[in-house]
Amino acid sequence: MNKHKWNTHLQKTLEVAGYCQEAGIEQVCAFIIVGYPGEDRKSFEKTLRYCERLLRSGVTSITPLVATPYPNTELYSFVRERDGLFIPIWKTC
Repeated sequence: MNKHKWNTHLQKTLEVAGYCQEAGIEQVCAFIIVGYPGEDRKSFEKTLRYCERLLRSGVTSITPLVATPYPNTELYSFVRERDGLFIPIWKTC
């Protein structure tokens, strides 16, 4: 996703989940996006390991979302440049 300082972002997310648990918040939900171009089995498994860390940090549910190339986004441009070829992760594993 080309997130700036993605590793710091992931660590902060774990911290916030812990804070929510400490505060007694009973339902802490996380959302992840899968299926970006270039995602392979190895990176998908890395995402799954991160999800396990989220659950240990206090997240009670995780909702996976499939990357969707909306118009006027980098992902949409990427897909258009390849004549609409967009192969989700489950087609490549």
